[in-house]
Amino acid sequence: AYQANVVTDIVETTLHTPFEPSPTAVSVFPNPTNGPFQLEGCAENAVWRVFDARGSLVLLGQGTQGSLLGLTSGLYFLHVHDGKRKEASALPLRVN
Repeated sequence: AYQANVVTDIVETTLHTPFEPSPTAVSVFPNPTNGPFQLEGCAENAVWRVFDARGSLVLLGQGTQGSLLGLTSGLYFLHVHDGKRKEASALPLRVN
């Protein structure tokens, strides 16, 4: 038998779960920007890549600073790998 209340309970639980970022999470600021940015929470030798909405690599760099100068306005994704974590951190990055 189909139980409609089970689906409702799952959706409500999922939507009401508060998001708490990890204390070791990587952050980027300022965001949005159309110029320089700073990474926090990663190693000084972190490798970062910026991808456009189609998944194409548009920038590559190393360290805790970079620049989005010259990119058109839109949403990009910043992937950061610093060797301390198994997986790279992926952050939405908006160019204004």
